[in-house]
Amino acid sequence: MYEYLSGTISELAPTHAVLDVGGGGDFLQISLQTYSEIEHSDRVKLFVHYVVREDAQLLYGFASKAERELFRHLISVSGVGGNTARMILSTYSPRELQGIIATENAVLLKNVKGLGLKTAQKIIVELSGKMAGLGLTGDTVTAPVAGGDYEEALAALGAEFEPEQQKLVLCRAVPYVPDARIVPYRPEYRAQYLALHTVDRYWTGEKVLAAPEVFRVLLALEAGEAAGYIDLTHNSTENEPYDLFVREKSRRRGLGRALLAAAVQENRPNGMTLLVDIDNEAAIALYEAQGFERADGENNITAHICL
Repeated sequence: MYEYLSGTISELAPTHAVLDVGGGGDFLQISLQTYSEIEHSDRVKLFVHYVVREDAQLLYGFASKAERELFRHLISVSGVGGNTARMILSTYSPRELQGIIATENAVLLKNVKGLGLKTAQKIIVELSGKMAGLGLTGDTVTAPVAGGDYEEALAALGAEFEPEQQKLVLCRAVPYVPDARIVPYRPEYRAQYLALHTVDRYWTGEKVLAAPEVFRVLLALEAGEAAGYIDLTHNSTENEPYDLFVREKSRRRGLGRALLAAAVQENRPNGMTLLVDIDNEAAIALYEAQGFERADGENNITAHICL
């Protein structure tokens, strides 16, 4: 696990830096805030947030611990990924962002490119009260002013934004047929669950299991092994299937459908809502078969689906 990297800058752009550390080049994704603080330096120290996922290993670099901590808080909000968090931190300084959250100024926060009002409100609600430990004093904040580096950074980050998403809301009751392959999480499956779990977001498998007041976990078993899972929030009158995953060799056997059906049953009588990529017709069809319907709405909840 990386805490920080210290080295000579061999390449620098508003969205990334390459550090020469011990003769090797490390590529770090950065915000415009960090870029502005290191652009005139030859040798720098960047605090690191490290992400490992199936197809990539990602390093995010920050000029200060406070900015890194804000990044981690932002990606803990469902629907806010690494690129969106960097976009926010490229628009407002850590002190400005702390002030926005402390004063609950969602209108100002939604000035961030690609951020809707509902997402801004969700960030403020979930992060309110979590800013005190950062040691920052809120600045007076105005709307961001366009400029060369700013526009370049936002254009580059915008090109990496997740696809437009479709909001789905549970509207119809569908008869539930129990599937013996779906079981509640049990400690003996901990290692298998963690091995399957996605790791490129704040709610890793470890954190989900450590927050039973927020999440309920269901497993799909195949030949006595965990072949898939669904992480479902259960602390609201309108919950979300946050993460649904089935391993590749077990797909097309109805496990994803069975996991979702069991999650809907577990969640009753509460409501459910989520967003999926608008071009992911297979996922949309899966949810529609379980009683979800398409609805208009802003991008404030994101389901992570891999079937």
